[in-house]
Amino acid sequence: MQVSTELAPIDMLESDGLPMNNGCFMTLGQRLRAIAHAEPDREAIADSSGCVLTYGQVLERAEQLVHWLTTERAAERNIGVYLPSSTVAALANYAITLAGKVAVNLNFTVGEQHCRAAVEVCGLQTIFTSRAFLAKLGIEPMAEMVFVEDLRTEGNGATSVPHSGPDSTACILFSSGTTGVPKGIQLTHWNILANAAGLAARLPPSASDCLLGVLPFFHSFGYTFALWFPVLYGIRAAFHGNPTDARTIGELAEKYKTTYLLSTPTLCQQYARKLPPHQFASLKYVLVGAEKLRDSIATLLLSPTRLTKDESARHRSPRPRFGTCMSSILMGRSAILVLRRMSGRRSMRARFLRTTATLTFPC
Repeated sequence: MQVSTELAPIDMLESDGLPMNNGCFMTLGQRLRAIAHAEPDREAIADSSGCVLTYGQVLERAEQLVHWLTTERAAERNIGVYLPSSTVAALANYAITLAGKVAVNLNFTVGEQHCRAAVEVCGLQTIFTSRAFLAKLGIEPMAEMVFVEDLRTEGNGATSVPHSGPDSTACILFSSGTTGVPKGIQLTHWNILANAAGLAARLPPSASDCLLGVLPFFHSFGYTFALWFPVLYGIRAAFHGNPTDARTIGELAEKYKTTYLLSTPTLCQQYARKLPPHQFASLKYVLVGAEKLRDSIATLLLSPTRLTKDESARHRSPRPRFGTCMSSILMGRSAILVLRRMSGRRSMRARFLRTTATLTFPC
């Protein structure tokens, strides 16, 4: 792998042939704040606990946490999050970004040794978590952990937030550690915005859309498309922290009339087999990644028994149409979008910890 010390040109972060819109010249936090100010009463995020927040409420609560971060943790650059996909985890991430700091979502599915290694590499002194979540996992808290139940965020005065541009680091994500110690990669605001823009260009969201996010925020797929994509484009998101809990996921999909489902092929196979078709009747797009989409699973998801009569009549050809960094099966009003590694390569600015470089890797 060749490593260059020069930064990739901004246009290399665009989807091929798609010009960056004005929103992509903002940071993630600036984009969120602009949408919240424009439509404060629009429903923004919800989760399986029953919590529902509008964009105005999201911004208000996140800004309260920003005040805490900039007063109590002013000197810290990296802030950890040890929470499942939920409104609380989303608010913590939004606040970290709005405070001009770097979010580090820790993988709670790996052992303590790998988690501790990530904490040490990032120099984390603050990790947002929940007593209830730790009790559910049956683990002892680390010294760096701050419980969201204990935070008092009434203050919301003027705070000094470091200036950051879209080329600054937004988050640090870690590999699973299957080949050794987990490797951390810093992703910029550009990285997240460009990938979100690519999806929006291929499958434009509308005001009535709702994304069902069940993948964890410690993975790039969940962080980009479950956490940020909905709020970057003013749509709704419904979260659930356990992607294997098919029953609750089906209930969420039915309750919030979700139109995007974010998952993996294996999990989608479970949903298709365990859930009644009417619970996913509102779905227009199923976004899958992290593993190969087998023809048998695609056939199961697209079978007439899982679609209304009018929709199934539109599905004639399951042959995928490939894009530069996405491949999609687009048929009528429904689609499966397959995010997968392609033979082509594209440049994105990513910095391995302790190394500043432009790396070329599969999309």
